[in-house]
Amino acid sequence: FKEAWSEGMINIEIVDNRHVADLVRLEDNIRSLYGLDNVQVMDCATSERGLIMHRIAKNAAKYVDSLLENDMSIAWGNTLETMVNFLPENHTVRNLKFYTLMGSEGIYTPHAQPNIIIQSFINKIGGEGYMINAPLICQTKNLCDTLKQDNHIKKVLEESVKSDIILLSTGAYPDASGIDAGPLHYSAEIIREMQSLNAVGDICGTFFDINGNIISSSISNRLLAIDISKLKERRRVICIGGGKHKVRSIIGA
Repeated sequence: FKEAWSEGMINIEIVDNRHVADLVRLEDNIRSLYGLDNVQVMDCATSERGLIMHRIAKNAAKYVDSLLENDMSIAWGNTLETMVNFLPENHTVRNLKFYTLMGSEGIYTPHAQPNIIIQSFINKIGGEGYMINAPLICQTKNLCDTLKQDNHIKKVLEESVKSDIILLSTGAYPDASGIDAGPLHYSAEIIREMQSLNAVGDICGTFFDINGNIISSSISNRLLAIDISKLKERRRVICIGGGKHKVRSIIGA
């Protein structure tokens, strides 16, 4: 082999069928452009949303599992349940604490219920869960203010934003098909309002524009959720998302 190699009779060519080099360049460009610590881009040769999230969730689960250490606190927004399904059981880490970043919506959908998602996480890994058993959007500002003063809810909101790892996804409004209530089932009235205010997405119920500016709306003072402006102070905030309908939302985030 060495003789054939030295005489040029053998030539080795690496064919990048999976476009890994292109993905790495794209990751580097995004990381540099937005000043991020880490970017992972998945090659999804499909436009079907379910398949895209399946691929992204599988890789995200692997990444999150690699970060877990003893005595960590982990906060959860409205990230899809799909990611938890891919998490391997891990009983080597101890003393984990899980917090919700927001209240729950009124309509039962597992992928949008942070309390249910955290329970699934605990079932696989163990630990303690600190959840907000109250609505995400309150009927009135006074009710929201009162709930925020409840000792348990106040502690969860304060501690969650201090967590070692914060997991999030972004909502996208509107999508290519028009008004999209999204995973949190906002009313058509709220979505129309957000369209008029040039919102591109939300994190934990707080909407923002393409430049990342937080939008003040009719529900802003009725949200039982963290102040997302405080996320900038945290060391590790992981946002999971994909699909053509979320491009503007991801940029804004």
